Amino acid sequence: MSEGVELATSAGESLKSILDGSGEVTGAVTSIAAAAEQQASASQEIASSIESITTSGQQVNQAASESAGAATELSRNAEELNSIISRFTV
Repeated sequence: MSEGVELATSAGESLKSILDGSGEVTGAVTSIAAAAEQQASASQEIASSIESITTSGQQVNQAASESAGAATELSRNAEELNSIISRFTV
């Protein structure tokens, strides 16, 4: 009879050990899931920042093109003005 009690006690201790281990695994999985969510959030923020930088770059590029066009037009106007002024004699 005492052998049966010992086996039952041993089985109970083994089950407790298994439950403790599964609790640790559950905690680790929960930590991993939280870390994955944080990484996903950070990735979304990075993607948003890159999109914003790209948009800003496109706007700067467009403004530079418009400035170059305005400078070209200003140069043409200056040449035309010089041509008109050269007709006058003092």
